[in-house]
Amino acid sequence: MRFQNITLLGTSHIAAQSIASIEQVFRTNAPEMICLELDRERFHALLHGHREGPKLRDIKHIGWKGYLFAKLGHWAEHQLGSSVGIQPGEEMLTAYRLAKTHHSKIALIDQPIRITLRRLHIPWKERFRFVWDILRSPFAKKARFDLSTVPSTDVINGLLREVQAHYPSIYRTLIEERDIYMAKKLHALSVSYPTSSILAIVGAGHVPGIMRYIRMYADREYF
Repeated sequence: MRFQNITLLGTSHIAAQSIASIEQVFRTNAPEMICLELDRERFHALLHGHREGPKLRDIKHIGWKGYLFAKLGHWAEHQLGSSVGIQPGEEMLTAYRLAKTHHSKIALIDQPIRITLRRLHIPWKERFRFVWDILRSPFAKKARFDLSTVPSTDVINGLLREVQAHYPSIYRTLIEERDIYMAKKLHALSVSYPTSSILAIVGAGHVPGIMRYIRMYADREYF
């Protein structure tokens, strides 16, 4: 999806297709700037192979709720990644390495993970539903889509609607607020580098929201 000099490439963090798509972009026409859905802390951990997830000492920064949520999410993502033979975050590492090879600028555009987790306020109903869904997910008989590919736009939109309906607090903090944050960063980069081609690599679920807010900022409606 494109707007002005920004191209959004939606990925799945455990899909081989995501890695292939990024490699294809660089073979065709290497962008002058790569923006990654990472903050400094997660980028450093990914770059140095620290994939063990949050530690107990992190509780003082993100609280118990943030710690438990991150721990469950990390476990689920790695379980799914193991099923397709892809470590979560491989597409971000691929983009980083290709950017270095092609001398593209690199920008980290996501909200700091500690801020995101500290802002999580999950009602008990959402907590129980989330834990239940996480625990039963490895035993589901049928996947709604092939985990080795990026879901279609229709599937993504359907999943976003379900998350918003069943987990409104989680949706607001993990998706909507981060969409706004990343859209602001991308719009600022677009203004600062108006003649550069900018490729933003983000989870596919963030593409619709980020694009919506970028258009708003470009129209000056929310300034």
